[in-house]
Amino acid sequence: MTTGNQVATAATKGALTKPPKAFSVTAIRDYLTCPRMYYFARVLGLQRESTSFAGFFGQAVHWSIANWHSLGRRDPVEVLLADYERKIEGLIQKAQADGLTIDGFDGPETLEKYRALATEMFAGYHADPRNQVELVVNEHRFEVEITSSTKKVYLFSGYVDQVRRHPDGSLHLVDLKTGQTRPSDHLLTLDEQLSLYAIAMVRGRFMRPGKPDDENPPFTIGQAPASLSLAMLRDYGSYAKNEFTEFIDDPSGAKVKNPETGRLVKAKIPNPKFAEGYKKGERKGPVFYRTQRSAFDLRQAEIDLARVCGSIRMKQFFRRPSAHGSCDMCRFRAECVQERAEPI
Repeated sequence: MTTGNQVATAATKGALTKPPKAFSVTAIRDYLTCPRMYYFARVLGLQRESTSFAGFFGQAVHWSIANWHSLGRRDPVEVLLADYERKIEGLIQKAQADGLTIDGFDGPETLEKYRALATEMFAGYHADPRNQVELVVNEHRFEVEITSSTKKVYLFSGYVDQVRRHPDGSLHLVDLKTGQTRPSDHLLTLDEQLSLYAIAMVRGRFMRPGKPDDENPPFTIGQAPASLSLAMLRDYGSYAKNEFTEFIDDPSGAKVKNPETGRLVKAKIPNPKFAEGYKKGERKGPVFYRTQRSAFDLRQAEIDLARVCGSIRMKQFFRRPSAHGSCDMCRFRAECVQERAEPI
């Protein structure tokens, strides 16, 4: 079935109808969002005709920071920005060559807006002493097997942003984020991506850049992280204005005379919420949002991940009713509607 703005080539479709050799966090999140969306994208292999500039931005920022660390953190912040600009231009050119529409991209204005954001992020990241640490993992690919409660084994693969070794020898897992939504404590506690990366640190294997061979073998860590963090890079920015005004209208309705005009105007009183809000020029947040995982937590996360993998293997590609509120953002709306009218 190929309708709407989706196209499935025979080669792509044939390759994706087979069960995946290795699962990824992205695939699991697609399935949890809506199993039917997973089916359209990863089983039928319907190809997209658009991509996201925000996604390009995240890729370029990650690549620039990884490159800065790989070169020993010696380069000035201007090199980070130059790397970013080179990467973002390459991503745009490739998407255009592939005939893809880039959502959220309006030309020079978009480039300038995101360049300013990248500049702010890089300046903060470069100056933060917390980032002057040894990296055991720096955008390394990993593979790890997880086991279900019934002893079924599923292979996972992906990339870990950073594993940092602190002076005391402890290891800390850091996942860089360029989005706007800050994580809640609940999300940090249950985030399946952080849990999977922690499992990989304990018993997975990591591949260094380049083709693995006798001189470049995979390596293992064999140690659980002392902490797990989402690093929200936008927090390196500062607020442009106060969250609350310092004075508000007197709720009693009292009025006072304006000494300049002589007219009666509303009286003002100090805003009781002013001290609670953020202030102009303050940093937007702590950047690092930390959590921890016990051995029990990791085992429970492993079982949960295995259950999702089992559902995919069993081809349970139902529509998720609770996801209907976000259907307007799904790129498979046309396929989903037609399939309801003409079931396959």
